[in-house]
Amino acid sequence: MNAKNPTDRNNTPQEPYRFTKRHGSTTFHVNAYFSPSAKETAHEKIVRLIRNDVALGEYNDTASGGSVNI
Repeated sequence: MNAKNPTDRNNTPQEPYRFTKRHGSTTFHVNAYFSPSAKETAHEKIVRLIRNDVALGEYNDTASGGSVNI
């Protein structure tokens, strides 16, 4: 954010990527925002987050219904 000019066009919120996902009887409405000045792609960030969770042993194997500590 530009402290000198808070209305700078580069800092205005972008239109989010929107989608709806249904899981069981719950419907999720998701708004995803991506920064145009980001230093990594969304894919790179997701991979980094997954690797960090696995390294910390915070991996939850929901497919088999159990937790796996790595």
